[in-house]
This record gives sequence, C-alpha cells and structure tokens, in this order.
Amino acid sequence: MEDIDLELSQLADLAQIEIGRREKRPLCNRCRRPVGVCWCHGLSGCRVETECRVVVLQHPHEEKRCLRTAPILQAALPPNAYIEVKSKRFSFSRFPQLEEILTSPHSVLMYPGEHAISLDDLPPVGPHQPPYNIIIIDGTWQQAKSMYHNCHHLHALPQVCLSGRYVSKYIIRTQPTEDALSTVETAAIAMATLEQDWSIYTTLLHPLQLLCQYQIKHGAVPHQSKEQMIASGRCRKPMGKRTYKKLRKCGAKQSEVTSLSTLISSLHMKDNQEGADYLVDSCGDEKEKRGAEDNRGQSAVDGVDGCGSGSGEIERAGSEDSRDQSIVNSVDLKEKNKSETSERDSSEKNGERRCQDMDKSYQEIDKLPGFG
Repeated sequence: MEDIDLELSQLADLAQIEIGRREKRPLCNRCRRPVGVCWCHGLSGCRVETECRVVVLQHPHEEKRCLRTAPILQAALPPNAYIEVKSKRFSFSRFPQLEEILTSPHSVLMYPGEHAISLDDLPPVGPHQPPYNIIIIDGTWQQAKSMYHNCHHLHALPQVCLSGRYVSKYIIRTQPTEDALSTVETAAIAMATLEQDWSIYTTLLHPLQLLCQYQIKHGAVPHQSKEQMIASGRCRKPMGKRTYKKLRKCGAKQSEVTSLSTLISSLHMKDNQEGADYLVDSCGDEKEKRGAEDNRGQSAVDGVDGCGSGSGEIERAGSEDSRDQSIVNSVDLKEKNKSETSERDSSEKNGERRCQDMDKSYQEIDKLPGFG
C-alpha cells in the first residue's frame, strides 16, 4: 500500500512540471502567415483592379498546405473578383452559386486536356467581348484530374491551356515539368493575357517571389522540376510507367536539354520486353505499332501459306506430326487392347473345349469292361 502511495505522489510531481512548449508566432490578419515571413507588403497595400473573375475550385487537402498560393489571390483581388469553393465534387444543389458561373458562355476552364485551346487564341476583353470567368482547379495533378472527372458540369466548359513559354517562379516546390505553374501564376497569366495588362502579372507575382525568398532564407532549397532532374540524371528514384505518362500528358517539353530520347534512356525498366511494351503504349510510337502489327501479320501468313522464313510452316508441321503421332499411339493402344481381349477369349474357349474333351474321355473309359 505504501508503494502505491509513493508512486502516486511521484506521478503528481511529474504532472506539475511545465513542458517547454514554444509559443506560436503571431500571425498576419491578412495572409494568416507569421508576421516575420508575411508577404502582404509585396502587394503595397492595394488590390488588383481586374474585370475578369477568378473561380478557384480547391481540394480540401490543399487547405492544409502552409505554402499554398491561393491566399495571394484572395488578398490581392477584390471580393467580387475572387470566389473560392472547397470540395471534391461540385454539385449545384450543394453550391448554388456555381450554377450561374459553370453555365455561362463566358466561362473558361484552365485545364490542359486533349481538346484544350491556347490562351492566346481567346479574344481579349473589350467592347465586343465580356469579361471571363477563369476557373482554376487547385490541388495536385492527380487531385485536379479526379475533381474534373467527378464534376460533369466542368466537361461542358472550354478547356484552355498556356502556351508553354512561361517558367514557374514557385521554386520551393517540385513541379512535374518546367512549364507547370502554380495557382497564382496561372491566374495572373490568364488575367494579364485576356485583359492585355501585364501589370496584373507583376503585382501578383511579387508576393510569390517574397514567399520563396523567405523560405530559402530559412533553409529551404530551390527545387527543380522532375523533368529537369530526370534529364540531368539527378533523379535517383526510378520513374514508373504512370509517372512517365503524367509527364507526357501535362506537356513535357522536347528541347535540347530534355528530349524524348533522354527521358526514355533514364527510365529503369525491369526487362527489355516491359520496356518495349511500355514504349509502344506510352510514347505512342506509331512506327513500332505498325511494325509489330506487320510482324504479327507476316507470322500469320507464314503459318498459313508457308511463305517467308518458313518458321510458321515448321511449327505447323511439327504440331501436325505431334497430332498424327498421338492418333497413331491411340490406334495402337486400341488394337493392343483388342488383341489382348481376343486372346483371352480364345484361351477361355480352348480351356472349355479341353474340359469337354476330358469329360468325353472319362465317359468312354467308364463304358469299358471292368470300369463302372
């Protein structure tokens, strides 16, 4: 009992010890970042005047990231020019404010799909063109793809992609390709191009540059894209089939530094057959596809007509010989069984005949005098 009381008293003493917890740093009321690394002064205390409206469809997990760029748009744009909706699926019953936006003929979706048109091909805002609703999906590439497929209302919107001549300044996060841009960069380029006012781009990119400078000053390292790391041979991790398809689908550039052959040579394949199938399926090399089809067709011709190298004829002949041999073996087995059965029947008949002869002999002997 005394031991229990002693242990309880020791636990009570431990509970009184103050843990040296670090107090949270004061946050900025505008950007919600610590005051020491606040980028609000990069906006010079003014908001960007724009005619277009930016609509950000944000994945719920993106809100947990401390280095996201959507807050820059929220702080820089007027309240009527910025709308942010957080969800994985965007139905009109849950978000009625999106119905007017997603059904408007002046809404465009910044999404590099197969049928996307270039941003430079859109008519700029003017007397004959009303302002646009620029819709941006905020999340990782896989999350953005999932959100797009889960929202059928987005499929009817015209898809718009950037020209590829812009390089991301968001250097503290790894991008899949050199021309993959962050949310604030995509919105800044879209508004500056459609409104023909590149001061919008300069104003919105200044806070992003300050954010990257603060992170590098406190120990962050500038990141390069996966495309550049693979081309330079600094990517230690083997790139799988899915990653390669993503790089090609999101527009990996084929320049002098990173070409298709360089990317292919850096892949770590398990065996040659997997690599060959992968090149045919992923790279879309029509020549290899046609060559494979021609080889299959030639093999079929060789096997049927006996033309070409003759390997098909040999295989066919071998298979026919094997089939004939099996038939012969089966016939021989049947004949053997038949002969054994006939021999057994004949032996039984012979035995019966001998028995009958012996019975007749005994009867003849019984008729002799002195017997019976």
